[in-house]
Amino acid sequence: MVRMDIEQRLLTINPYSRPATLLRSVKGIVVHWIATPKGIARGVYNYFEARKSGTNGYGSAHFCIDLDGKIIQMLPDHEMAYHVGAKKYIPNAIQRLSSYPNNCTLGIECCHLNWDGEMTPFTYNKLIDLCVFLLGKYGLDENDLWLHSEITGKNCHRWFVNNPNEWVQFKQIVGRVLRGDNLANYYKNHSINSNVLSPIQQNNQSNSSREIGNTITQELQNKEQSNEQVKLIEKVEPIVIENKLEQITTESKIDNQEKEKLFNDIPEQMPFLLDAATRLYNHKIIVGDGKGNIMPNSTITRAELILIIDRLFRHFELKQSTKQNEQLITKIIKVLNEELRE
Repeated sequence: MVRMDIEQRLLTINPYSRPATLLRSVKGIVVHWIATPKGIARGVYNYFEARKSGTNGYGSAHFCIDLDGKIIQMLPDHEMAYHVGAKKYIPNAIQRLSSYPNNCTLGIECCHLNWDGEMTPFTYNKLIDLCVFLLGKYGLDENDLWLHSEITGKNCHRWFVNNPNEWVQFKQIVGRVLRGDNLANYYKNHSINSNVLSPIQQNNQSNSSREIGNTITQELQNKEQSNEQVKLIEKVEPIVIENKLEQITTESKIDNQEKEKLFNDIPEQMPFLLDAATRLYNHKIIVGDGKGNIMPNSTITRAELILIIDRLFRHFELKQSTKQNEQLITKIIKVLNEELRE
C-alpha cells in the first residue's frame, strides 16, 4: 500500500461542514476541483471552516491536495462530508452508491492552475497516490473512482470532465499502481498527456525513469525555494498592504473600539464580518446607515448593489492609475533578494 504523508487539520464539529455523522460505508472516492485558479489548500480549509457560522450553506470534503502536492485532511474518513449534495442524482450513482451519496463516499478537492482545471504535476501525482491509498484501504478498485459530475451532473472536476480520455487514463494509472505496478516504471512505459505535465517533464517524456526522477527532484527543489519566497512575502505582505491602504485611501485607521462603535449590529456569531466591513468602509465601498448599522441580514436592493459596484470600479481605477503596484513589486523583490542572500 502507498505510504501517505497527510497533515490532519480537522474542521470544527458543526452542522454545516462537519456534522460528525458516521459514514454508512465507503463505496466510492469522489474527485473535485476547488474552482479557484491557483487557490491553495489552506484557503479551502478556511472556506469550509467558515461555514460553521451557518451563513454560507453546507459544504466540505475529506481531503484537499495543494499545488505543491501537500495533502491536508479536513474530516476523518469515517465521517460524512457535504461534497456531493444535490436535489437530483444521476441514476447510475443512485444504483451503485445510494440515494444520498454523501453517506457512502469520500471527497478529494484538487487545487489547480487555471479555469480549465489543469493541475500541477505535484497535485496530479499525489491524487494518484491518495486514490490508490484510499481504494486499497477500503477494498475498492479504480472503477469506484467518481467525478462529481458523474454523481450530480456538476461540471467538476472540470479538467477531467472536459478531457474524458484523461479521466479514463487516470483511472487506468490508479488501477495499475493499485495492483503493484511501480509508478516510476509506469511513467517510463506510458506517457501522461503533455497538458498535465510541466514543461520540464514534457521535454523528458522519452527519457529514462531515472532522468525523469532527477527532473522531478529538481522541480521539487525549485518548489522548496519558491515556498521560502512565499514565506518571506507573507512577512512583508502585512507592511505592504498597510502602506498601500494608507496611500490609496484618505481614511485613517480604525481601532477595535472604533470598529464596534462604527458597526454595532454585527452578531456575535459573525465576528469575521467586522474586519471585512471595516476594510470596505475604509475604501468607501460601504457606508452603513450612518448610525452604526450595516444590517448584515437585510436584503440588498438593486440600487444599493449598483452603488457598491460603482465604488469598487472607482477604487480599482484609482489603484491602476498610480505606480504603487510597480513600486511594491520592486520593494518585495529587493527584500526577497536580500533575505535569500543571508
